[in-house]
Amino acid sequence: MNENEKKIQINLGHICNNVCKFCMNGEPLNKRKFIPFSLAKKELKKFKDKNYNAVGFLGGELTIYPKIIELIELAAKLGYKRIDLVSNGRRYSDIKFLKNLIEAGNIRFYLSIHSHNEKIEDFLTSIKGSFNEKIQGLYNLITLQKKGLIQERIFINSVINKFNYKFLPQILFFYFRNFGIKDFRFNFIRPEGRAFVNFKLLVPTYTEILPYLKKSIFLSKKLNLDISLEGIPFCLLKEIKNFKDFIGEFRDGTGEIREGTALRRQFKIAEERKQNLRIKIRDCKKCVYDSLCEGPWKNYAKIYGFKEFKPIKLT
Repeated sequence: MNENEKKIQINLGHICNNVCKFCMNGEPLNKRKFIPFSLAKKELKKFKDKNYNAVGFLGGELTIYPKIIELIELAAKLGYKRIDLVSNGRRYSDIKFLKNLIEAGNIRFYLSIHSHNEKIEDFLTSIKGSFNEKIQGLYNLITLQKKGLIQERIFINSVINKFNYKFLPQILFFYFRNFGIKDFRFNFIRPEGRAFVNFKLLVPTYTEILPYLKKSIFLSKKLNLDISLEGIPFCLLKEIKNFKDFIGEFRDGTGEIREGTALRRQFKIAEERKQNLRIKIRDCKKCVYDSLCEGPWKNYAKIYGFKEFKPIKLT
């Protein structure tokens, strides 16, 4: 995150065109709503008046928000220097829609793609054909980037789960070789909402995924890729040289999120993780990284316990 960047993220609502098995939202699909356009406009103006210079839009799936293009146009008109879109990328398969998005403002695209394999991706999203739509969307993005219509880098976000963790290096290589993607984020599955309901099906142990994370980091160095990790306690990464360079939470900064159908809830990302989402135990205080590490997800520890975590002590 740029030190001069002051960013607000606005959740437009939890309506989605996927039914991901690892979704952190457990709300029934028929009860989800988008926030009113008038409220979204009001928030954009309010935070611009507070000197925020970057905005991110979250979902659900923000590309199906009815007035997403108008919202991006307004953000650009108000003077937000960069607009981040975190999307599953399926609508980017519509080149006309994508061009309209790009014309609306200076966008940085974050695509949520969780496999290099069609069957795995479609299984995880519960939508047959979602992989092919994402691949077409990514192809369209790269094509427009090569034409100079997209100035920002393109990122791929993947949720680590039981169905993809053995293929993390292959995911990196596939999207680098075929699309030239060099920026990746691996987020260890957060067992909340639907993901907690599907805990046994989806959540591996850290011990299981570590060998594949190490291979991924080795590959990223070899190919000069930028890879970041979220949700991995520091003590598990101690064998990786300069492991702090790969901690995604350090890159998130202290930006704020507004969410809820009335946008009543506002929180700083880092504080939310530390206070409500992650957990540490007394032994963590013995670790040299206690002040930096946030521990595992609470629900992970509830099921698997703390036996995998050993404090890193000064030698």
